Amino acid sequence: MAARTIKFRGKRLGKWEYGDLMHDNIGGMYIFPVDAPGLYRDYMVNPDTVGQFTGLTDRDGKEIYEGDIIHHGDPNIRYVIEWNDTGLRAKQIGSSSYAGIHYWRGVTSVIGNIHDNPELVK
Repeated sequence: MAARTIKFRGKRLGKWEYGDLMHDNIGGMYIFPVDAPGLYRDYMVNPDTVGQFTGLTDRDGKEIYEGDIIHHGDPNIRYVIEWNDTGLRAKQIGSSSYAGIHYWRGVTSVIGNIHDNPELVK
């Protein structure tokens, strides 16, 4: 069985960091890259931008994270990757419909995320 990759991303000062999620005792959140030089304090991120890796990639090999905006072939029908009590799922924008991210993975394309591309959610 393949090992499960547990990884997060978060944005700091206009730059995305990828790696382990860490918290401090005063509410700070940090994404600490595995090969990062320096101290974890150097990698403080905006907590609102933190998202977990789904373990999947899109059809072009791009990793899919919570908060990503995707489509399954029709760029006019977009979904946001979100967490619910049973795991990560794709919620259709402007609808109450959901799509399985595992089922569609062969045709899925990441076209942005809710933090860098809020216009895609409208």
